[in-house]
Amino acid sequence: MTGNNVFFILGELVFGCLVLVLFMFIVFRFLQGMFKRMFPAVESMNLAFSIFTGGAFISMALLMAPNFEAFHSYLGLMEIGSEGNFAGAFFRLVAFNVLTLVFTMMIITIAVMVFTMLTTNVSEFKRMSENKVGPAVLLASLMISIALMLRSPLVSLISELFFDIPAEMIF
Repeated sequence: MTGNNVFFILGELVFGCLVLVLFMFIVFRFLQGMFKRMFPAVESMNLAFSIFTGGAFISMALLMAPNFEAFHSYLGLMEIGSEGNFAGAFFRLVAFNVLTLVFTMMIITIAVMVFTMLTTNVSEFKRMSENKVGPAVLLASLMISIALMLRSPLVSLISELFFDIPAEMIF
C-alpha cells in the first residue's frame, strides 16, 4: 500500500464520518423542530422522542451505506492524478449522497404519515409527547423495516436517474 493510498483512505474515512454526522444532525434538528411544532409545551428530548430519532438514524444509515461503498469503489478505480477527474467524481458522489438523503427523508416521512393515518384510533405522536415508548418503538421499527426493504431499489433508482455508476459497484 503506497502513501497516497493510505492518505486517500484516511481522507475517505474522515469525509464519511463528517458527512454522516452532518446528515444525522440535520435529521435530528428536523425531527426536533417537527416535534416542538406539534407539541410546544412538551420537552422534545424525552425517551420516546429519543427512541423514534434512533430509529430514524438507523434507517438513514441503512440507506446511506451503499453510497459510501460506491464512493470507495468508484474513486478506487480511478487513477488519481493521471487521467482521472477526482473533483468531478467527488462532486458526483457528494450529490449522490445528498439526493439519497432527500429521497430517504421523503420515503420515511411518507411511510410514517401513512401509518399514522391508518391507525386512526391511536395518535402515535401525541402518545410520544406523553413519553410513552410503545408508539416510538413501533414507528422506529417501521422506519428500519422500510429502509431494509427499499435500500436496493432506492440506490438503483438514483444511480439510474442521475448518474452512470454501475450497480455492481454499489452492491
